[in-house]
Amino acid sequence: MARQHISNILTVNHAELERIILKCYQIRTRPLLIWGAPGIGKSWTVNEVGKKLAKMYNMEFINTKTPNRYPDMFCVTDIRLAQRDPSDVLGLPDTFAIVQIDKQRVEIPVKVLQQYLANGEKCEIVTFTTKWNPPNWLPREGRGIIFLDELLQAPQLTRSAAAEMIYDGRLGEWVKPDGYLIVGATNRLTEAPIFEISPFLANRFMHVELRCPSVEEFVEWGMANGIDSRILAFLMTHQSAIYKFDPKARQHAFPTPRTWHYTSDMIKGETDLDLIEIYASSCVGPYIAGEFKAFLRLREKLPPIDTYIDKPNTAPIPEEHDLMYSLCASLAEYFRAHKTENVLRSIIIVCNRLPTEFGVFLMKSCKSVDETFFKDTVLGLKEARPMLKKLGDYLL
Repeated sequence: MARQHISNILTVNHAELERIILKCYQIRTRPLLIWGAPGIGKSWTVNEVGKKLAKMYNMEFINTKTPNRYPDMFCVTDIRLAQRDPSDVLGLPDTFAIVQIDKQRVEIPVKVLQQYLANGEKCEIVTFTTKWNPPNWLPREGRGIIFLDELLQAPQLTRSAAAEMIYDGRLGEWVKPDGYLIVGATNRLTEAPIFEISPFLANRFMHVELRCPSVEEFVEWGMANGIDSRILAFLMTHQSAIYKFDPKARQHAFPTPRTWHYTSDMIKGETDLDLIEIYASSCVGPYIAGEFKAFLRLREKLPPIDTYIDKPNTAPIPEEHDLMYSLCASLAEYFRAHKTENVLRSIIIVCNRLPTEFGVFLMKSCKSVDETFFKDTVLGLKEARPMLKKLGDYLL
């Protein structure tokens, strides 16, 4: 393994990376290599761009390893090169006999040559040739992205097999369709053992490094994508917990944006704190899961959440930031379980009593439950007028 120096590579956020991939797809003359830490959204961003491109071309989107089954769909073909042998990239060979029949030369598969000769055909074998049958993950037509993930974790022979495709858009008998873009991704040496990229291969790519999202960026994304509001509230008060990875510690479960997404799926609708800790431990590790459980216990310092629904004008508003975020998360989860106009009215009244930062978090969390219901209801409630005057630019 050789040390990689990528200080000269542009660092971008997810929105910027999306724009870069979109531009690369418009051109489709040169592949793109995305560098970045594990679990921060490299693969996710490529798939999101694929979905946007599918809409642009009025096509359906699919992530598939068999794109030739879906020539009319926009395909993201996600291939983990580190898990592939060279034959998985090159395909399997067939040997052909080139025979002279009258004045023409034709190719006959060797496996049927004896049968051909046994039929009494008069021909002269001129020579033999080998052709490689492209694997079924290489598209022959249509539109899409060939995503070569874990590119520099792949063994040398596998990378060498893929090099021709990266260099020239060709691989044996296969030629990259005009509607396809090649995108690679790799971790940095600080997070994973990777092989050295040769100057020749590096110079064939355009390069960008994706940075880990900030907590604010992840919370914004999480609200739009249904991440459990308790996790978002926890991260707002424990910002270093968004990403913690020490490759020397040989961790198996550690917090990243991806594993927080896993945690959200596991704890959705769960209220038993011991079970939540177990589920979270399997995703982000026991230490962070313990901190998360301790944060959720803060709810015990608050009155029952029904108090804020029944008496929104007088229920006590905590002063500590941790408790305010805990209150906001609790109200959002209550709204998820009891999505009615009266419940939302009470939550809005509480929101009117909160500082702007917490009001925005609370309302965006409620909006993420059901955006259509939220907007239709809010616009019809007189109690929402102060909130809309103060927070409308953030919500509508």
